[in-house]
Formats: sequence, C-alpha cells, structure tokens
Amino acid sequence: MNMKKVFVMCAALALLSAVSAQGQPQSRTYLEYKGPDGNILQLQGAGDPDPGNYWWYDIPGGSYRAPAQTDYAWVHNGTTTTLSSALSVDRFFVNFKHDTYSTADPATTVYIVNGGSLNLYGTGAVYSARSLRLGKTGTANLYLQEGGSMTNLRRFYVGIESNYGDNFTSTFNMSGGYVRTEQIAIGLSNTTGVVNLSGGRMDVYGSVQIGTGEQGNGRGYLNISGGSLVIPVNDHIWVGLEQSAQGTVNQTGGLVMLGGWGELKIGDVGQGVYRLTGGTVKMGVMGSNMTLGAWRADSSGRLILGQGGTILRGQGGRVMMGPYGTSVELLLGSDADFNWEASGWGAGNTTSIAGDLIATVLEGYAPEMYREWRFMRVFGGGPIEGEFSSVTPGFTYEKRPVYDGGKIFATDLVLIKIPEPATMGLLALGALGMLRRRKAG
Repeated sequence: MNMKKVFVMCAALALLSAVSAQGQPQSRTYLEYKGPDGNILQLQGAGDPDPGNYWWYDIPGGSYRAPAQTDYAWVHNGTTTTLSSALSVDRFFVNFKHDTYSTADPATTVYIVNGGSLNLYGTGAVYSARSLRLGKTGTANLYLQEGGSMTNLRRFYVGIESNYGDNFTSTFNMSGGYVRTEQIAIGLSNTTGVVNLSGGRMDVYGSVQIGTGEQGNGRGYLNISGGSLVIPVNDHIWVGLEQSAQGTVNQTGGLVMLGGWGELKIGDVGQGVYRLTGGTVKMGVMGSNMTLGAWRADSSGRLILGQGGTILRGQGGRVMMGPYGTSVELLLGSDADFNWEASGWGAGNTTSIAGDLIATVLEGYAPEMYREWRFMRVFGGGPIEGEFSSVTPGFTYEKRPVYDGGKIFATDLVLIKIPEPATMGLLALGALGMLRRRKAG
C-alpha cells in the first residue's frame, strides 16, 4: 500500500480519536475539494480554535467536487471559493471567528453557481445551529447565481456583530437561484451588511431585519432590482431595528410580498428609509399593515415613493404613521398618479397619517399650477385619521371620498400644486397696485 495513503488514514483515525475525546460526534466525513491544480483533496479538520466548544473545517479557495457533510465549514483568509455541487453542513461561516484576533482577515469570497447547493442540516437547539454567517473578522462576499440554492437555513447573517469595533462590510449578491431561511439579518452591531437582489426567489419563514443588533450602530442595506422576497408566514420586515441602527431599502424592481399578518415596519424602533421607485410591495391578509415612523422620539421612518413603484394592499394594508420622525416623500416626474393602496375598514382598523409630506419635483419636469396627483387610495368606509404636520411649500393635500352607487368605497389622498407663499404675496401686491392706479385714474 502506498505509504502516503497509510499516513493519511492514520492521521484520520487519530483525528477522530481526538474528536471523540472532546465529546464530539465520531461520524465525520471529509470535505472533498478540487484544488487549483485540479487534484482532488480530502480536507480533515484544520484544528480547533476554541478547544472544547467548536470544531472547524478550514476550506481554502477552489471548487468543491463532491457532496460532503460535516459540522462547521469555515472559509476565510482572502480566498475565493466556488461551490458547484452539493455541500451539507451544520454551520457555514465566511470570515468569522469565535477566538480573538490581532489582524483582520482579508476579504473572502464564495460563489454558489449553477448546480451548487448549500444545505444546513443541523437539528439542535443551539443558537448558532443551521446558521450562515458572513463577516465578523473581515469583509465577506457571497454570490448566489442562477441554478444555485441555499436551503434549510435557520439564521442568515449578512454582517455579523463585531465585538472588536471594526466596521467590516459584508455583501450577499443574489442574481438567481433559491434561498429558504427562517430569518435574515442585514447589518448587525458595528458592521455594515448589504444584500443585492436582482433575480431568483428568497423565502423567509420569519423576520427580515435590516439594520439591527443589540449593540446598535448596525447599518443594513437591501437593494432590490429584480427577483422576489417572500415572507409566507406571520412575521415582519423591520427597516431599522434597535435604537441606533440604520436600515435602508432601495427597490427599483422585483416583488416584496408579505403573507399572513406580517407587517412592514419602517423606522418603528431605529432609523429606517424605504425608497420605492419601481417594482411592487404586496401586503398580506387583514392585519398585514405598514408602520411608518416611530413611537419613540429617537427613531424615524421615511417612505420615498416614485411614480413607478406600486404598493398593493392585498386583503390587509392599513397604514399607521407614528408621531416621531415620520415623513412621506413623493418624487414627481410626470402628471401620473401614484400607485399606493391602503385599507381602512372602520373603527379600530383605519389608516392614519402624520409627520411631514414632502413633494420633490424631479429635474426636467415642471408641473402646471393646480396640477393634482392621487398618491394614496384607502379602500373601505372608514375615515383617514390624523393630518400631516407639514407640507412642502407650494403644495397642499386633500382627503377626497370616492363614491360608488351613492356609497363611499374609498378615500383618496390628493397632492395639489399651489402658488408658494412668496408668489401669493407678489400677486397680492400686484392686485393692490392695479387698484391704486384705477383710483388715481
């Protein structure tokens, strides 16, 4: 028998013995890996950076060749790794360490391409079980392309909490394929997380948190130009969660759909901005609401709505605007109305407005005086409660009932272009001058 093979087998037996001595499971398979030279390598555990608690498989750059199953897989230290077949692990980490470090890891990148799949199989109740974590000890980048998949995720962290004060940025780019996870958190404490969704479908059977973390200062960005983000269950999208966290959504296309009683909360606790200039947001059943702004003085929420974006009420879709830091900004680029539906079905289930109404006229567009734009239609017989506390000079708004068969079936919020106060003053002075000249004549 080849002496090299004997050495590898003995090393493997010694490894399993050491693992058993630490109280870890003995049934560990190898990770098969295709190195840069094309040879098939079998990677054993690379060591235990936190003795007695964790066992890691250290994966260098290259392409995976065959399915494998183990406990932890760890990609770090500036490598670029491509997954083109199935990999089943309990936890998968990219630039993430539990132990302390003196220098940050170089940026590390993983590609999941056509035919590649990452399945997290753990069933334990441990907090980190079935978790995919990007970035804690350095910048991490993950790409999911058409034909790839990531399934059975319990927690998906894009930019994990850093206890070392480093502002790492981690990015998940999804141009196709499929993701199923129970939760996704983007930009946790002291880090920046970015998700770019341009294709494929992401199903989240739990909450979407954009800008979060108990330590605060998390910055999360979700950019949607295509594909779909679907929450099939009764859970929420939080844009800005935790007191000093900042969450931003920029949607220019694609679909965001809430199921059940899930809610879209923009700045309910932290600082949140949702910019919708294209694509569709669809609310769920009755009780699926949009909360804009905050009920805390240290939080804020802003909805920036373009005429190309659409908000559909589904069976729910009530809008509730908080008393602190609330603003709605309307981007005016044409004479077209806006596509924002809401619900208000009477006592206890009405849409309410508050905060600042901002009208921004885009370059190249000059609306005529007294031009009107419907920017929200609230279905149901209930009134729209509250008022905006301020409106951009040169504009006002009205609540207008819409009748069908002599009965009110909806109420429209209408923005109206009017003369600005300074213009009104000049008009008044001009009229006064004409009156004086007439008297003098």
